[in-house]
Amino acid sequence: MEEVSPMSYDYTIISNVDIIMLPDTFKQLNCYQATEDTGWIVPAIISQNNGENLSPQAMHRYSLNKLRLLWLTFRFPFIHRLYAKTLYEHKEKIKAHAGIVYAGHGSCIILTREYFNRCGIINYPIFLYEEEIYIAEECRTHGLKVIYEPSIIVHDIGRVSTGKTNWKENYLWHAQGLEFIIKNYY
Repeated sequence: MEEVSPMSYDYTIISNVDIIMLPDTFKQLNCYQATEDTGWIVPAIISQNNGENLSPQAMHRYSLNKLRLLWLTFRFPFIHRLYAKTLYEHKEKIKAHAGIVYAGHGSCIILTREYFNRCGIINYPIFLYEEEIYIAEECRTHGLKVIYEPSIIVHDIGRVSTGKTNWKENYLWHAQGLEFIIKNYY
């Protein structure tokens, strides 16, 4: 982003390597009319593993207590593993209609020119995780909307970006990301 200004483009797409975009993805994005106060357009992200839509990530801003609890689960992996094998399996999936949300899934982020106009270049110092909360907080801080638009569809192969990384590093990166979010936005 330092070499090529995102201000030269209507949209900037940041995605994991395991995202597939079909020609229709770009056609739908080209037809989409973002309002001036839109910072992030959240596409439907369809998992190739189970056909479920991974987006949006969150309808409402997380509470500080929820973020602290998440940090705790990633700081102490045995707590997260217990959560994943019990409560997470019964967690209700988010069913959203087009409109304002808090955050999309971090595997595919579509930012508008206005995002860069108000927020500047992305300066998130953590590797791989919690970037969706960072982008959502930047939008919130700078008076921008995060809009879920299910007509824009991408496909997620899954676990290509993180499938080969060490699980201990994954937990560490999650915890570091949450620490950054809590310190800088709460």
